[in-house]
Amino acid sequence: MLLTWAAQADAPVWDEPAHLAAGLAVLERGDVGLYRVNPPLVRTLAALPARWLGAATDWSKATDDPAGRPEFQVAQDFIRVNGSRLFALMTLGRLACLPLSLLGALACGAWARDLFGPWAGQLALALWCFSPSVLAHGHLITADLAGAALFILASWCCQRWLRARSVSWALRTGLAVGVALLAKHTCLLLVVLVPVLTLVAVVATPRGERRPRRDLGQLALVVAVAWLVVNLGYGFSGTGRRLGDFTFVSARLTGHPPAQGQAAETGNRFRDHWLGALPVPVPADLVRGVDRQQRDFDKPMRSYFDGRFHAGGWWWYYLRALPLKVPAGTWLVLAAAIGLAVLRPGARAAWRDELSLLLPPLLVLLAVSAQSNWSLHVRYVLPVVPFLFVIASRLVAEGAGAWRGRSVVASVGLTLALVSSLVQAPHWLSFVSWPAGGPARGPHHFVDSSFDWGQDLLHLKTWLDEHPEARPLNLTYFGSVDPRLAGIQHRLSPPLRPGDLPDPASLVGWHAISTNYLQGFQFPAHRGDGRFAMVRAGDYLHFQSLEPVGRAGRSILVYRIDAEMVTRLLDERLAIEAGS
Repeated sequence: MLLTWAAQADAPVWDEPAHLAAGLAVLERGDVGLYRVNPPLVRTLAALPARWLGAATDWSKATDDPAGRPEFQVAQDFIRVNGSRLFALMTLGRLACLPLSLLGALACGAWARDLFGPWAGQLALALWCFSPSVLAHGHLITADLAGAALFILASWCCQRWLRARSVSWALRTGLAVGVALLAKHTCLLLVVLVPVLTLVAVVATPRGERRPRRDLGQLALVVAVAWLVVNLGYGFSGTGRRLGDFTFVSARLTGHPPAQGQAAETGNRFRDHWLGALPVPVPADLVRGVDRQQRDFDKPMRSYFDGRFHAGGWWWYYLRALPLKVPAGTWLVLAAAIGLAVLRPGARAAWRDELSLLLPPLLVLLAVSAQSNWSLHVRYVLPVVPFLFVIASRLVAEGAGAWRGRSVVASVGLTLALVSSLVQAPHWLSFVSWPAGGPARGPHHFVDSSFDWGQDLLHLKTWLDEHPEARPLNLTYFGSVDPRLAGIQHRLSPPLRPGDLPDPASLVGWHAISTNYLQGFQFPAHRGDGRFAMVRAGDYLHFQSLEPVGRAGRSILVYRIDAEMVTRLLDERLAIEAGS
């Protein structure tokens, strides 16, 4: 119910129209290469209602440039030809993806129940279902939550298979791994994880009970099923292409390092190598998608955290950012569970099961943190979150002793987690835990998909309907959807640029500004005539000295500026320029 509510309440976030249009490309044209930096499962599922309802499309901007990202130009055409109908198409597409979140819920509950008993299963299930991160991304047409849900589902199936060593669980594991690989490229870590856990299980088996042929045979079955599922998902498009025939764009695969901060030129480091003659057993667009995504991480990009921008990222970003997006109550339960595991052996599972639970999130953190040229999106480590819930559930494990305080800590922590999540409903994308200042301090910590992804446009329309005096409106909105489609007529708020001061009269009136631009985020914004204008880093920093008179959702602040305030703002700007 919460996901359905959010699916209707939030406007399309920046990336969603591109996902939906790319999903229609799969259904209409059999083209899995549009938006290839993500596998096709989620966007195809989301596009089923739009295809059934006859959504309009325009493929004139769809190209096969290996270095390009044409999906965002295609998305603008998709928005244009569908108009205000886009909102209904987006809501139906979101609803079509909700079962993926339910699979994650079931995997969390089932794994915790298997390891620590039924009460642990209930606790892990509750932590998942009311998690702000799950609710924030579980109702969107993006691959992040689906990747997290299917990653833990595949990991749980693998753990069950290694305990049972049965063909039926091997088949389920292969199916789960294959589906996960169709959801998010982060799930490619399963290709390493499953064989490693299998090897550990074989070595840990008492020598007299080992059956390595059976285990390796079942592992081969897992690999074969996963391979078949992945290739079916891509329609066997380009499977078997020679490695040397690809045109790559990332530095790692071209062999040409980025020069002067720019991405590497196209090429193929294997073209004249004996490896170039080998056939690649996976779809070509899977390989090209990983390559294109890696190009984004090749060059240092502008990152943001805790009130400052930085040319390039930080290796520690996710270790510091993720705790701010998880409720304090969840951390209380997790800390108590870890303490209980240290002090009371009965709270621990078998060491092989513990390794199956701990290795996947550590591998995700290491892999994502290694891409340290860009630090902006906490959603990249969403696959870590469900494992925290299962680990936390050991606090109510069966056989953990008679410490009555653990039930009290579990109840208090769970209550705090639920309350802190629900009081911010349905604005979960902008969730920040209360020790970090809550959503009021959110723009200080985060920009873009970690706080302001364009989700509050419809909330702005509601606010304007309640405040008819706020006309005419100056709006600087971060989002891919034209605000006019939501019934919001506006013009772009005049920026205060050094050496290019606007007419003072143009600053008087009502201004609605997305928090990204208030922090100095440099990105295009809607002009009000169907076109975009580039917003530069310091264009709207002056609003930070003003007190907003309203708020749409959590990420759009509304200001009322009079003539006296304009004089003060211009004097401050002139003083800054004189000092410079």
